[in-house]
Amino acid sequence: MQQQTCPQCQRQLALNAAYVPWCECGWNIKPHALPESYGMFEQMYTNVSKRLGKQMLHQMRSLNDLKPRWTASKVIVGLMACSIHGFTLLILGLGLLLLIDGWPNPFAVVFGVVLLGMVWILRPTWGKLPKDGLILTPKEAPNLFELLNRMTTSLGAKPIEVVVIDEDFNAFFGRLGWRRTHVLGLGLPLWLAMSNQERIALIAHEIGHSINNDSNRSLLISSAIHALATWIETIYPPRLVIPELGLKGFLLAPFNLLLRGFCLILLWWLKLMVLLAGRERQRAEYLADYKAAELAGSSAAIDLLDRLHLDDSCHLAIQRAVLSPAKPHILQSMAEHVATIPAHERERLRRVARLEGSLLDASHPPTAHRIEFLSTIAPRQALIQAEPTAMSSITNELLGYEAQVMQRLRRQWIRNS
Repeated sequence: MQQQTCPQCQRQLALNAAYVPWCECGWNIKPHALPESYGMFEQMYTNVSKRLGKQMLHQMRSLNDLKPRWTASKVIVGLMACSIHGFTLLILGLGLLLLIDGWPNPFAVVFGVVLLGMVWILRPTWGKLPKDGLILTPKEAPNLFELLNRMTTSLGAKPIEVVVIDEDFNAFFGRLGWRRTHVLGLGLPLWLAMSNQERIALIAHEIGHSINNDSNRSLLISSAIHALATWIETIYPPRLVIPELGLKGFLLAPFNLLLRGFCLILLWWLKLMVLLAGRERQRAEYLADYKAAELAGSSAAIDLLDRLHLDDSCHLAIQRAVLSPAKPHILQSMAEHVATIPAHERERLRRVARLEGSLLDASHPPTAHRIEFLSTIAPRQALIQAEPTAMSSITNELLGYEAQVMQRLRRQWIRNS
């Protein structure tokens, strides 16, 4: 085996041509990283994010009762959302008043219709299943839904009604439609890259979001953020002066300037909501991790987070397999590749993850923080053990959609190339 001398500490390093050479002293852990260059505000934002990220980690580790609770951030963002929806209702009332009391005055009618049109644009969006989505119900995947029902019962959650299979190295939980249908999303590449017990931890984590009262998944918060963003996009004037309108275009400049100022206020309101919601979303991730440890065991929950470090390696393996048409089962080839990644490379990826900084508006805490959280709380034994036969049946059900998933991945690479 070839060796290389570390230029930093002179230690002898064993080389593997397929992976990045690095050293325990820290040399080349994250090659090709761009030098950090921050302005004053970016540096301040980064420092505050890191401090608050560590503070949240300390808070979660010190809690004796890891259950959802009301926090100042949750209350504030809820009140901000109510004020936005209250303003929308005020516009609705004003529009109806103009139509009813102003009839048949054409100016009142037109202005009333405009206001009602704005209310229609700002209405809450329920969300819906993708039209071209790979949708599974108990009929298509009876073994998967048998496991889901068992897990939701154990956690005291409402049943998962629909599963969506996609091409992402990820998973998600959501409530869609006016009935607020409980939907679980599973990325087939991620599923195939995991062990059976890690799959239990993954599902338990996503179900945990349904019982942790995650405010970011509530219709109140998400629709308010959407409404505020729509306001800004609708009324922001792209140009102060519009020469095409002649003198009128110049006379509109002060009015456009006022609109821009108003939009700036709305933008800061939106940013504050996103920051507060981001804090609550990160807290919700810790609670969902705890649910994963509670159901699948602490070891499996930590292994799951460790597996997420392999995202880039998995995508590279899939890309190589796609370029080799002779391989019929590309995603299974990716899973085999993941199983052969050496411990030395896995440790490098863990260290890269520890270098991640926490961001105030990030949806997830740094993975290293989440692993540290699960490592320091009382170890949990698995309440549900993965049964090899049942898990194999579930995987076979999902592999029935491998061809469609690979078509999507190919289209993505063609589009991005």
